[in-house]
Amino acid sequence: MSDSQENNLSTSLNGFKPFTIFSPPQSQIIVPQFISNPSKSLTAVNKPISTLLKQELNNLLVNLEKKIDAEKTDKIIEKIKATNKCKLVSNITLIEHLCYPYQKQPFKLIFHNDIPHPAYKGKYFTLRGNIADRNNNIVILDEPIQFRAVIYNAEHPIKTIDLTRYNEKIIKGNTVIETLSNIYFRKLMIMEVSSYHPSKMFNLVILADDMNKVEPFVFSKLVVKWTKLKPCEIRKKFKFDEFYNFLGNLK
Repeated sequence: MSDSQENNLSTSLNGFKPFTIFSPPQSQIIVPQFISNPSKSLTAVNKPISTLLKQELNNLLVNLEKKIDAEKTDKIIEKIKATNKCKLVSNITLIEHLCYPYQKQPFKLIFHNDIPHPAYKGKYFTLRGNIADRNNNIVILDEPIQFRAVIYNAEHPIKTIDLTRYNEKIIKGNTVIETLSNIYFRKLMIMEVSSYHPSKMFNLVILADDMNKVEPFVFSKLVVKWTKLKPCEIRKKFKFDEFYNFLGNLK
């Protein structure tokens, strides 16, 4: 190497700071491992196509069942309104009746789910909600208030329905709660079908012990039936059995 080349090299390396490559100890090196569940993966891989199709078909039947019952319930309600055999109680009328002489309470109830449409005798459901102000802002009260779930008739004259035709409590489950804000009625069950009553439906009312403070909430048009339409009945009606037999022959 010539003197000029050495001078250029030294100039280019001027200010260069030497460094070393860090090599962590072997004990600190973590090698990622692939974790699998062979039982689940093998089950998914080896599951016959016919079984998967049957599962999807069962899900379809469940959704179809819900839709059929909901449509039937809507028809029942519309038929009742059209016949005018009994005068139905509006939500406003029922609340005014229950709250008199208290009006314009500072708080009300809001719910995050609705009653089943339809409900079924002896089959439980759950209601969740909160106490809110008039602007729908959730509030926490200074003192707890007790709430009750009560069944009212849907027609005039307004009255509570406490017992079934067999002197059994018409509503069972967690029907009374005490809370500062959260509303949680767990496993409510209606023990009487609504078709035995003139309006063919009920009103489910959530009442506060202090109705001067919290306005009641009305779940109207509660239709209660005997039993759900079984999937096997739907299969028979829509001739799914032949399709099931076809799936059973698939490999």
